[in-house]
Amino acid sequence: MRKTILCALIALSILPFITTKGQTYSSLWKQANDAAEKDLPQTEREVVRKIAAKAEKEKAYGQLLKAELKEAQLVTNISPDSLSPAVERLKKREQQAQNVALKAIYETVLGRIYRDNTQLDDNWKQLAADYWQKAVAQPQLLAAVKTTDYEPFVEKGTDSRYYDHTLLGVICTETERFDVLHSYYLTTQNREAQLLSALSYLSVQSLSSKILSHRLDSLINLYGDLQACGEAAIMRYERGDFEERGKRFDHEREKIAFIDEALKR
Repeated sequence: MRKTILCALIALSILPFITTKGQTYSSLWKQANDAAEKDLPQTEREVVRKIAAKAEKEKAYGQLLKAELKEAQLVTNISPDSLSPAVERLKKREQQAQNVALKAIYETVLGRIYRDNTQLDDNWKQLAADYWQKAVAQPQLLAAVKTTDYEPFVEKGTDSRYYDHTLLGVICTETERFDVLHSYYLTTQNREAQLLSALSYLSVQSLSSKILSHRLDSLINLYGDLQACGEAAIMRYERGDFEERGKRFDHEREKIAFIDEALKR
């Protein structure tokens, strides 16, 4: 399944006052894209900064985050050393954020930056874990925020509907905190989200094939009436332990038969 996308790098800068009165975000982004196609990075950056200034004034956080990301990419392409100052500005923005959802997004991005750029700090692993822990600290509040509130920074994927198109699903996926996601949905009536979050949680754990098989069998028994349970059956086939039952699947037909059998339980 295509995952809901959350951009994983932001650069923050002091933005000068530039009027954008009468200009829409669509027209501004078109100007930025046109500059990119003409290989005019300075012009593109100027337009992107206009977008960020407009978005910050209007509290259009999705536009602001996307613009900050784009500027970071442009600046980093010119000078890789610009990443450290960008991270410091991001940390300052995270500390200043009063909006719980916006703060969680900054924390998610900071964690990703440290994980993907280990040269930034010798303690990168702990820093990433700490930011991601803070990002998912208030799941109920994140579950109340729709992904549409943060477009176009957050792009809706085909799996978004299973998690009610909430920011919680996006952030837990980016931080790989599927345990938090699963725990939250166990308190709801959304059985598809319960199943899929459980499968995602299993996928990031280091389990023996036997233990994994037993847990997948339990999920198949519990959620076998759902069409989405096919995902559990596929994982059981691909990663489970069949030695105990002497099973070997050499043909696609046998695989399909196994999945059909699992869904009939």
